Amino acid sequence: MIVDGSQGTGVSAIWLLANICYAGMRAQGHPGRVWRVVSFLFGLPGTILSWLVVKEGSNRAYGISLPSRRGFPKFSQDRLLLVVDLIGTFVFAVEGALAGIDAGLDVFGLLVLSFVTALGGGTIRDLLIGAIPPNSIRDWRYGATAFAGGGAVFFFHPLFQRVPVHLMITLDAAGLALFAVAGVGKALEYGITPLLAIMMGAVTGAGGGTVRDVLLAQVPGVLHSDVYAAAALAGATVVVVGLKMKMARGVAMSLGAGVCFVLRMVAAWQHWNLPKVMVR
Repeated sequence: MIVDGSQGTGVSAIWLLANICYAGMRAQGHPGRVWRVVSFLFGLPGTILSWLVVKEGSNRAYGISLPSRRGFPKFSQDRLLLVVDLIGTFVFAVEGALAGIDAGLDVFGLLVLSFVTALGGGTIRDLLIGAIPPNSIRDWRYGATAFAGGGAVFFFHPLFQRVPVHLMITLDAAGLALFAVAGVGKALEYGITPLLAIMMGAVTGAGGGTVRDVLLAQVPGVLHSDVYAAAALAGATVVVVGLKMKMARGVAMSLGAGVCFVLRMVAAWQHWNLPKVMVR
């Protein structure tokens, strides 16, 4: 199999994240065997997804290619965006399944929550920009990836239950960053104006978690805790600005994902929150 530069970006990113987490936990004295398994679980999807992309071909990723708006380079869908989207899908599916376990759901409820958390934001985005039917329905790889994440948590839940909160925050921030850049990229591809495309990036990143919280009868965390959707907005903005400045698409997406990831991690570390009305 020949892997081109776009695929290598996606695969390298997920392996790098997994091994950074592994190295950090080893430095804190955590059992090495557990983190080797975690690194493998989150690194393997990147390799599998690259093979699927090569097999299926890039033309089926989103079905059609539309001209971009004036002032932006053509943002045609290809393997890079698909790999980024699928990696984010897997990460969010795992997070949704863990929330299902905490809520005491059975296997069916766990898989439903995995699917909704992973693909809810992208489905809402597709409906808003006119990408009908949504990718989660049209492309089997999205549903398969979401259910794979949920199934992995169901069968290996003792291992996942031992994952520290800090690691889950890191993976969540990575998923948010991946979804934000994929969301703004697809919105631009469909000719959405830059401002609304940025909003679509935030919807893609935070929409699934919002639907998950509603299904669990909770106030969505994005509405009251930490800097979450704001981080997605910042990352999407960097992508739009980078493309406007004629940056290479991979560079713009990498910068946007990096800004979103770092902002989310710093906000979680420092417990940053957006201003609230102080009621006496």
